[in-house]
Amino acid sequence: MTYKTTGYSATELIYNIKISEGLKLLNNIISQDRLGQRFKYRQKVIKILDLTIIKVKAYYDANYKTLYFQPSDKVFLRLYYNYRLAGDGNRKFI
Repeated sequence: MTYKTTGYSATELIYNIKISEGLKLLNNIISQDRLGQRFKYRQKVIKILDLTIIKVKAYYDANYKTLYFQPSDKVFLRLYYNYRLAGDGNRKFI
């Protein structure tokens, strides 16, 4: 399902690939009598994936907010394991 405003589907915007391209490769293996059935299932799967992506985006937008800081604000910076600020010595020798 492509959107009129962007011209892309939700999966193309997020993952930068067309889901249908990967599924088209399966058509060569399947016999002709199953192609119609495969096409119906593929369309259902694409619709379900698009709806799921929309739901995940709505959940993210509702539960996360962008933080804006001014240059004079004090913030707590949590560094991951083994990351240090520039100029800090090795903790082993402190």
